[in-house]
Amino acid sequence: MIKNIIFDFDGVILDSVNIKTEAFFNLYEKYGPDISKKVVDYHLLNGGISRYEKFTYFGKNFLNYEYSQSEINNLSSKFENLVKEKVCNASFIKGAYEFIKTYYKKYNFYISTGTPQNEIEYIVMERQL
Repeated sequence: MIKNIIFDFDGVILDSVNIKTEAFFNLYEKYGPDISKKVVDYHLLNGGISRYEKFTYFGKNFLNYEYSQSEINNLSSKFENLVKEKVCNASFIKGAYEFIKTYYKKYNFYISTGTPQNEIEYIVMERQL
């Protein structure tokens, strides 16, 4: 008998993958189209990986640069500023809200996401999930 359901968030509950894709593109477009395309491609192929890990990967593999923790935190803050409001206003994936509303008392729901804990909690509260 099923007791627990674990959801990914972006693209499963909210239609927010493109919002985050655009944010990664915007952060790296200053390095040119080749780098920004690699960043977008990596992001799309590696959903669920935290942005911190992605920034580290982008630096090492695309820019031949090792970001300091301070630089990664700064990139993360810029990323959050680009996406937070847009994600809070994103459309639900068809049927997701109805499923959650219908079954939240029957099953334990969990979210597994690369989004930082404080941000996902904020988004879930804003969207009344």
